Parts: sequence; structure tokens; C-alpha cells
Amino acid sequence: MIFTDLIFCIIKCLLSLLFVRALSTSKNTAVTPLIMGVTVFSAVSFGASFLPYWAYTIISVVALTLAETVLSEDNFHRIFALSVTCTYTFSITEIIGKSLFIWGMGGDFKIVFFTSILNHIIICAVVTAMGGGVLYAIYRLLSEEKTDAIKEVWLHFSFVISVFQFVAAVFVSFYSLDGSQTDNAPLIVIVSVAFLIMSLMVMNFFTEICNAYKREKQIYTLRSDYSAVKEQLAVQFQTSKRLKKIRHDIKNHLINAAMLIDSGETDKARELLYEISESADKLQPVLSETTGNSLIDAIVAYKAAVCESKDIKFSYSLELLPEIKTPLSDISSVLSNLLDNATEAAEKAETATVNVRIFSYKNYITIIVKNTFSQVYRQDTGRLFSKKNDGDNHGLGMEIIGEICERNGGIYKYKTSGMWFTASALMKM
Repeated sequence: MIFTDLIFCIIKCLLSLLFVRALSTSKNTAVTPLIMGVTVFSAVSFGASFLPYWAYTIISVVALTLAETVLSEDNFHRIFALSVTCTYTFSITEIIGKSLFIWGMGGDFKIVFFTSILNHIIICAVVTAMGGGVLYAIYRLLSEEKTDAIKEVWLHFSFVISVFQFVAAVFVSFYSLDGSQTDNAPLIVIVSVAFLIMSLMVMNFFTEICNAYKREKQIYTLRSDYSAVKEQLAVQFQTSKRLKKIRHDIKNHLINAAMLIDSGETDKARELLYEISESADKLQPVLSETTGNSLIDAIVAYKAAVCESKDIKFSYSLELLPEIKTPLSDISSVLSNLLDNATEAAEKAETATVNVRIFSYKNYITIIVKNTFSQVYRQDTGRLFSKKNDGDNHGLGMEIIGEICERNGGIYKYKTSGMWFTASALMKM
């Protein structure tokens, strides 16, 4: 029977690893690491099954979390939450399944379960199938929409599921599932099913929070795009006005240059033509330094034009970057959000200044943006906001930056010093 228990332990471990991997953001689909993970996790989990149930659940959660952390590149808090969910699912379904058999067989359960290998296999198969079925239902629930949430939400979800798991472990510690206690089996089944339904409602509520956060991010993106279009139109309008003026000046300068040439004053004519060339160069800011990446350079040049249109002093320090494997969409989102936040804050400061520095360090692309600001407050939620009408959304851009940096193996930090706000974003190249 020990061999049978080992087989079903391996099946549950495999289902758990597949569940966590399917809901994680990891793109690792290799079979060999999965087999190694199942082997190690099964060995640890099966060995822990001979310990008290509370110790078994703790070791199982830790082993699954560590196994998936090594196998994938997902965030630890996300993996831990999914690992607790797996362990709890198999715990609560085992309580329900075995209690149903105890309810139906009464005192005969102990004899049937521990003396007949065939019956042992059947009962274990039914209980494992119940756990797998509920786990699949939870997978469908969590995968209907992308479970996209900030770290704090995942930690709260982990805490709630851990409480459910703790209650289940304490319950099994007092109510043995070996058939020695049969009187309260019907009540145990009813309570356990109700407990499972409550936990599924919590998971559904979690998905609703994720959906709300996703919609909030979409609204923020739309507002950012709208603001960007307004800025672009303003810059184009200003450039158009300057173009008309420069065209008018060039026309007059050319007439004057022709008259100077006719009168033999070629030096003055040459000097006037140089002025025409300089006027044409002022139509659009030209970067004296570049990163060698056309997308990054275009964003910096555009934001320089925006700052010029708003009378914001804009400076930059750009170093040539090696080949970048980071998704360009992520780099664009991080750099644009950093510069948008900096421009918006600097515009309200007494001395409007924005500085951006981009360079590579130890295979990381590093973006540092400094700006002057008027006043920033910190909420308990960790978001930053100022005296704005849309204070609820202010700081969401920072959360998006942080998520993108974490997804690309980097980090996002910010600090204030006097009148300066400094934001730093690092991403693996």
C-alpha cells in the first residue's frame, strides 16, 4: 500500500506543478526540469506524509513554492499564493472524499481501506480525482481573465487561503480520516463542502479584483494615450507656427542674400545663408547624444520637444547601448511613463526641470529620470499622489513601471531629495 500511496502522491505533485506553471507568467515549457521538479517535490511530500498533518501541509507548500521558484522566473509572492491554493485544494477534497466514504461505510471503512489493496486504490483514486477536478475548476476560474494584480493583492490572497489551509490542517489533526471516528461524518461532509464553497467564493472575488485592476490600467493607458495625442498636437501646432515664421524669414533672407551677391558682398551673403541653415535646424530638437536604439532616441527627442513647448528645461545623457533583447514595448512603456510623470510634475514646480539618463550596466538597461516637483504625498497604499482631480489614478503609472521591471528581471525605485524627485528603472537586456 505504501507503493500505491507513492503513486498517488506523484500524481498530486504533478498536477500541482502543472497548475502553478499554467497560471504563472513563466514561459519555460521544457519537460526535463518539470520531471526533475516532480521527482524532488514528490520525494519531499511523500516523506512528509508520515509526519503530523500540519507539518505535512507546511512542508508541501514550501517544497512546491521552492520547486516552482527554481523552475520558473515568476514572482515569489505569486508562486506562493498558487502553491498554497494547490495544497489547500487537495486537503479539503481529501476531507470531503474520505468523509463521504466513512459516512457510507461506517465502521467498515477502516477495514476496507487498510486491508484491501484494490479498495485502497479505488478510494485513493476517487479522492485524487476529486482534488484534480476541483483544482481544474479553480484553474478555469483564475485563467478566464489574466490574474494581473499588484504584490499587495497577491499577499492578501495568500493570507486568506493560508487561513483556510490552517483550519483544514487543524481539523484533520483533531478528526482523523482513518475511519476511527464515524459518528460525525455527515456533519463533517456538510461543513467541509460549505468551507470549500466559501474558499471558491474568495477566489472568485480575487479574480474580480484582478479584473478591476486590469480595467483601471486600461483606463489609465487610454488617458495617457489621450494626453500624449494632445501633447503631440500642441507640439505640431507650435512647430507649424515656427515653420511659417521661418519660411517667411528664409524668403526674405534669400532675397537679401541675392541682393548682396549682386552687389559683390559675398561674405555677408554667406553669413546670411548660415543663419538660414541654423533657423532650419531649430525646427526640431536634434539629439547630440544617442543610444543607438531608434525607439529610445525617438521617445527622448519627442519628450524634449514637449518640454520645450511647455518651457520646461530638458537635459539628457545617453550612452550607446548594446543589443537589447528586452521587449521594445516594455522599454517604450517604462520610458514614456517615467517621462510623462516627470514632465507633469515639473510643469507645476517653480523651476521646471527634467533630466533623463540612459545607460547599460552589468547587462541591465538603466533609466534614471529626475525632475523638480511642487509637493508629493504618500498614501498608505504605497501610491504617490499630488493635488490632482484624478488623485485615485495618480501613481498607477508607477505600479505599471514596477510590474514591467519585475517581469524583465529588474527593479523600480524612486526617492525624493529637497525639490528633486528621482525615479530609477532597471531591466535585463
